[in-house]
Amino acid sequence: MTGEELGKAIEDYVNHTRSYTEVANYIVNNTHRTLNQSIIRMFVEVIKLEATASFDGRNEASVKLCKRLALDDVYLPYI
Repeated sequence: MTGEELGKAIEDYVNHTRSYTEVANYIVNNTHRTLNQSIIRMFVEVIKLEATASFDGRNEASVKLCKRLALDDVYLPYI
């Protein structure tokens, strides 16, 4: 699966549900700890990119939240 395909799969998933608990629980409790950290690293990248995105009323709150989180100095090593 390519990154674009995964992005599209995530887009499709969130388009059909409002509850992300099942996915979050799986990531936190069922993935290998090294992979868990890599997944969180990917989410950090999403947050950093969203903080620099242009916005309108549909994503204004997420852009503002990501700016407040300021995750620029986060270091998550691959161990």
